[in-house]
Amino acid sequence: MLSLIAVALITAAPAPQGDEFQVLAGSRFEAFLQDVGARCPASRVIYVKAATLLDAEETFGDSLHGRRAAALSRAAKADSMAQACLTRDGAGCSAVANLGVYRKAGLMPAFVAAVCARGDGPWD
Repeated sequence: MLSLIAVALITAAPAPQGDEFQVLAGSRFEAFLQDVGARCPASRVIYVKAATLLDAEETFGDSLHGRRAAALSRAAKADSMAQACLTRDGAGCSAVANLGVYRKAGLMPAFVAAVCARGDGPWD
């Protein structure tokens, strides 16, 4: 079902201009696209490059304080994918892992709101 939603979002969104984009995939990214699509369907975040998503995640994470920051830290330490990505090069692994960490920490609605506030980009 999520794959069908991702395909619908890809086919409905205009193709990006300029450099080719890196495709992020997996259940964490698909769930994120579904959440964004439900809140702000005009978002072009489907075209996000891994480094751009990671930057948005880090900016969001850095803005957290108190219990929210503590919840994020606990979730990151407990997430096996996030821990595995610490030893890998590139932004893709960490960017996708962080989506699961945000969900486990209860922060996905706030992150989706931040993504939607950014509008249609730039995401490339």
